[in-house]
Amino acid sequence: MTWRGWMWVALLATLGSSAWLSGEAPDEDIGLARESAGAGASPRPTASPSRVADAAWPAPPSPRASAPWPFDAERAQAWVVPPPPPPPPPPRPVPQAPVAAASALPQPPQFPYALVGRVDDGTAVHALLSSPTQTLGVKAQDVIDGQWRVDSVDARGLTLTWLPGGQRKTVAFRSS
Repeated sequence: MTWRGWMWVALLATLGSSAWLSGEAPDEDIGLARESAGAGASPRPTASPSRVADAAWPAPPSPRASAPWPFDAERAQAWVVPPPPPPPPPPRPVPQAPVAAASALPQPPQFPYALVGRVDDGTAVHALLSSPTQTLGVKAQDVIDGQWRVDSVDARGLTLTWLPGGQRKTVAFRSS
């Protein structure tokens, strides 16, 4: 059987079950409608709408006939959402050890230059500094890279001040 055949079977089954539920045969309705539809006459319905409604749905029970629903407080409590648990207590503060004042100051970074020599031209003593990218000649009161001020240049080395933190640093000549 093809799918069209199955569709016809389903349609006939639907019509038959509808007629059975309404309590009337489908042929009777069609036949009466054809007979009454004479020359220009409109077909009249064979079954009254109230009779169909009465056959399809039973009448609802009257409110007085039913007893009130028994209220069971124990079962009703099962549907109540319990309250949320209380929040945990705040953690106790951990006592902090006193911090030394010296460690609170920021530490200067590594000086980016190596001290490679000293030149005395008679008016001022200059220090020669070297890094991988440049070589500098500096004297007292010069500022290097905006962070280091040269305080003094002497025979032992170079004394600097790191400007952001105000700490002093000494760079000594390397021994040969």
